[in-house]
Amino acid sequence: SPPAPAAPATQAAAPVDASLTPFQQAVERDLRGHSIIGPRLVELRWTAPGRVEARMREFPMAQMPPMARAAFEKRMVGYLNDARTAHPVEGEVAIVFVDAGTGETMATITP
Repeated sequence: SPPAPAAPATQAAAPVDASLTPFQQAVERDLRGHSIIGPRLVELRWTAPGRVEARMREFPMAQMPPMARAAFEKRMVGYLNDARTAHPVEGEVAIVFVDAGTGETMATITP
């Protein structure tokens, strides 16, 4: 019998670098698949096993209303905690949001 059709993806899955650790792959999938972050993501740079720099374009974090920013940061902490629970990693875990144009750090999210 023919194979069953694949279930439709709920979001476009961007390719993830197979040389990354399972923790790093999980975080990259979350960031690349995020409806707001994904399209504005210029580059992800791993500066430590659990610390990634997300270089963003047109992502004015300073203009986020406080409630929106708190919800956004809570979601990012959730991504980090879920990835760390599924794939333990040594040391600090963090997402550092950097403005790709200026190189300025906009926020450092840690659980």
